[in-house]
Amino acid sequence: MKKTLGEGRTPIKKMKSLIKTTATILLPVIILAMTGSSQTATTEVTVLNELLFNDPRIFEPPMNGIALQKKLAFPAEPLTAVARLAGNAEGTIFAPDPSMKVVLKYTSAGEPAGRCEAAGQAWKHLSAPHQVAIGTYRVFIEDVVRQELGVFSMEGKRLKTLGIIDPVDFSVNAGGLLFVAPPVKSKEGPLIEVYTPEGAKTAAFGEPIHVPFVDPELDSIRLATQSNGHILAAFRYFPILRTYSPKGELLSDFRIETPITAVKEKFNLKRIGEGIANVGRRFGYVPIFSAMAVLGERIFLLSCFPRLDILEVNNDGKIVADYWNDDEEITEAGDLLVRQVAGKFVFYVLRISPRRDIIMFATKEDNGRHEVLNAK
Repeated sequence: MKKTLGEGRTPIKKMKSLIKTTATILLPVIILAMTGSSQTATTEVTVLNELLFNDPRIFEPPMNGIALQKKLAFPAEPLTAVARLAGNAEGTIFAPDPSMKVVLKYTSAGEPAGRCEAAGQAWKHLSAPHQVAIGTYRVFIEDVVRQELGVFSMEGKRLKTLGIIDPVDFSVNAGGLLFVAPPVKSKEGPLIEVYTPEGAKTAAFGEPIHVPFVDPELDSIRLATQSNGHILAAFRYFPILRTYSPKGELLSDFRIETPITAVKEKFNLKRIGEGIANVGRRFGYVPIFSAMAVLGERIFLLSCFPRLDILEVNNDGKIVADYWNDDEEITEAGDLLVRQVAGKFVFYVLRISPRRDIIMFATKEDNGRHEVLNAK
């Protein structure tokens, strides 16, 4: 098991050194920028671009990669404000749209399948749904206007209202426990809170990444639950994947390393270094993992720059497959769902930019499961 920054462990010396060195080097640049030098600003942009684009490895197809092709995109008209997806065992896709005050539903073939919206006693007081999690017998919906998390029956009857405000993400396991990633407000965390369906908090755990300042954005995580009840946490801006028990025991802590994650992490560490020297520069981090999905015990991590990459990772933190596509323009992605049809994976990617829609990808017909697309 590889050590990461956090969970009471000694931070990686190389990373600490890089953060300190970056802050030292950038300080003169920041002072020059304050004098209004346009040349300095241009130089800085060049440096940032070089960090991302001058490494040819990130543009090469992955070794042993499995190419994906787009099967369809839906709906025909762009979605308005959908930022997350959810799915149930029957294959229905749920897409909450706070601007339309509904949760849109689609079949696995992309056809409209109804909507969840306030009508009579069904989905009562549903105002601006933003995130949804589908449990075995419950539907959990975050409402960003009412600043609450509603618990509904499958038929839409409101069963409970939880005072959970602005969750970064949340997920529910087969036993009905609700795992919530709250905004991180201190170096002690927590990263995750656990609630019963009745709203009682039973645990809070998880240490944030050890950086010299508190930034809730840096500690953003995506959550997913496995069939064994364990909860997975993938950091958005670091190539780190953790597994916890429902009681908060840290079961695994891995670094997921590829040429692309390495370049992006280096970029983010540089931005952290800038933020040490100047509070006004604590922004502009590049997402490493935009979303995470679980199918049984299989773990999938989504990245969308410079191409679409969906890494399949096993419980030992090893990458066992890299599904990729560089034909579709996806500069920002919001979520990922995974299905298995006739023994093959089908991926649903919520594209945020340049167009907001849902794209279904499948492996190319001429792909073998272990075909080497970029043999060297």
